[in-house]
Amino acid sequence: MRKLFYFIILLSRLGFAQTGFIEIEVKDSIHLKPIQFEYQVKINYDSFADYRESSTGITESKKKEIRSKLEELESFLKSKNYDFRPLNEEKYQINGYSGIWNLGFSISLLKSSEIDNLTADLKKFDFITGNVGQITFNENDSWEERLFEKLVKKAKLKAKKFSELTGQKLGRIIELKEGKFNEDFGLNIKDIYLVAAMGADWTMEKDKIFGNRWKTVSFKFETR
Repeated sequence: MRKLFYFIILLSRLGFAQTGFIEIEVKDSIHLKPIQFEYQVKINYDSFADYRESSTGITESKKKEIRSKLEELESFLKSKNYDFRPLNEEKYQINGYSGIWNLGFSISLLKSSEIDNLTADLKKFDFITGNVGQITFNENDSWEERLFEKLVKKAKLKAKKFSELTGQKLGRIIELKEGKFNEDFGLNIKDIYLVAAMGADWTMEKDKIFGNRWKTVSFKFETR
């Protein structure tokens, strides 16, 4: 194993002597603080479905019950002065019920701590489900500059270690290339970054929500 290691080092020295560069690829992320996000509350149809009475599981009487529960939820949100809007999925239904409705509300929040208060308020309702929905980040945030600084620092440390192992002296950066757009990135719509509820690229740390922004960059360093 040791012989193989020295053989690789020897080849590396020959390669770097001929090309005069080391190429390093690094990937890193940075947190973004949301300026607004939504918490989506939906009717849980499992609480109402009965497939013994209907092939869809929801009878006409159950539809009325669902509507009544939705009105109860709306009234409660108004009493607590929450900023909310109806979910839009229902308007796409044609000729009444066809599968699963997404009846419910999307509640706007400004701080992660507000989720604790909201979910505590909603625990009394046993006919709903909830999840974090759309997240909006500051369009003027300088996240890209901060992330690039992290990537350069990380690349230099990695390149320095490689150059030491191969007996080379590390020089300046002579070329760089950004990787492909990361599929985990949020959607970029008019420079406002939004993260969808499904497949969202966000994390929860110390009871606070953060968005994640990733970049992959290849750096080419001069060696001598």
